[in-house]
Formats: sequence, C-alpha cells, structure tokens
Amino acid sequence: MFNRAGQKLIAGWTAEIIDSLERKNKVIIATNHLDCHDVLGLPARIRESIAEVVENVMSPAKVEELIIEGGSTSFSIIQRLNYTRFYPTHEFGPGLIRVRIEEQKGIFLTLKPGSYVWAESIWDYPTDHQMK
Repeated sequence: MFNRAGQKLIAGWTAEIIDSLERKNKVIIATNHLDCHDVLGLPARIRESIAEVVENVMSPAKVEELIIEGGSTSFSIIQRLNYTRFYPTHEFGPGLIRVRIEEQKGIFLTLKPGSYVWAESIWDYPTDHQMK
C-alpha cells in the first residue's frame, strides 16, 4: 500500500515505539489533526498506517494491553492482527470495555468509540495478576 518513502516512515515510527516501550513500558500512538483535505482516502491511509505499526510493534515487543480509540481504527488493528474472538473482562463505563483476546491469551484489548469520553478509571484497570 505504501511507497518506499512511506515504508521508511512506518519503519521509523515502529522503531521509536519499540524503543519507548523498552524504556518506559508504555506508549501512546496518536496522530495530530491533519489539514490535508486534498489527499485522497486520507482517513483510511491513517488507519492502515496505525494498524501496520501496531502489528510491527507486537512482534518484537512484549505488549500486555492495547487501548484503542475509534471504532474504525480498532477494526483495522483487530483485522490486521487476525483477532476474532473476545471475552469481556471489565467495563469502565458506557462503550469502554476491556476484553481478553482468544488468539493472544496474554494480551488484553480495551476499546473506546471515538465519540465517547474516556472514563477516569481507565488508568486504574486491573492488571493480569489481579484478574486471576
């Protein structure tokens, strides 16, 4: 989907994220508001870029929790990672749910539609050892 320059940007972004995870054990992947009305299919390209970066990060890094905002972004990432079965473990508030992933038993996924507000309790979620 991406040309050589685009792949180089994806690789650089992936490396930055992996480095941050190794140093701080947490990372937030986000995009700024882009004023690029003339770019054809920009929202889809952004979603696919994020999904590719997440996939690239998941291989070498030990990730225990993914927290994703936005329904279409969530769908792109879930599809890219081939996750198909989920089991709810915690509801932080309306529309904000944490699930266990069947295909990756050591990873939890928290999803929030873009139009919903983040619940303050999101940062106090139970850790894996507290769930057992």
